[in-house]
Amino acid sequence: MNDMLEKLYAAKAAVRESDEAREPLAVLRERALSRMRERRNFREALAGARGPAIIAEIKRASPSVGIIVPKLDPSEIAREYEAAGADAISVLTESDHFLGDLAYVDIARAASTLPILRKDFLSSRYEVAQSAAYGADAVLAIVAGLSDERLAEMVDEARRYALGVLVEVHTEDELRRAVAAGARILGINNRNLHTFETDLAVTEELLPLVPSGTIVISESGVKSQDDVRRLVAQGARGVLVGESLMRSDDKHEAIRALKGATVTA
Repeated sequence: MNDMLEKLYAAKAAVRESDEAREPLAVLRERALSRMRERRNFREALAGARGPAIIAEIKRASPSVGIIVPKLDPSEIAREYEAAGADAISVLTESDHFLGDLAYVDIARAASTLPILRKDFLSSRYEVAQSAAYGADAVLAIVAGLSDERLAEMVDEARRYALGVLVEVHTEDELRRAVAAGARILGINNRNLHTFETDLAVTEELLPLVPSGTIVISESGVKSQDDVRRLVAQGARGVLVGESLMRSDDKHEAIRALKGATVTA
């Protein structure tokens, strides 16, 4: 199995099987519904952001670069991100290749008032309910790893708990499928998840095809104010930034710089 995306979903399937044996879907649904009063509106946070919307990611490692930070304190980072002016927080929970943990979601939530996106390779109703039960306000749905049926099931399950869904695409065909599924928040991933190659031009090429009224977030490869300016100029509402923020010694200054990106006439 050479395809990285296949490896990631295979690893996630094994984790899900273990999780389901420990906590059945019915148990998670009950807990997820009981937490609906805690829900923070992910879409409104992005739409109402001052300047470019910044989703700041808590991320310890990745298959492409290895370990980013040897020790991770999700609580401290969440507090830093909010104080620095981020609009939402993405928490990477995949454990095998990104060294994440589902527990990080509630830890970040307790340390911040921002909406929390669970970022992982999810593909089932079970994982959506699990996300809501463990404190997420939104989930990631990666079109490249999902059939149309699975995508529709995830969107439907998210509605039960008023969860936002960031529907991620990388190609024109995936964009078409996301729109057909009713995506209202679209993540355009500049990284090809099969090869892990990254190119900001992916967002620029797909943006003209996005229906009006859809919030677009550009993901991966965003490192500087110039990158944000470039993407916002083409119509992106904001960006999701992980590695460069995690490596930054001054997250306040890093987010201030991203937020300060403006489009000149």
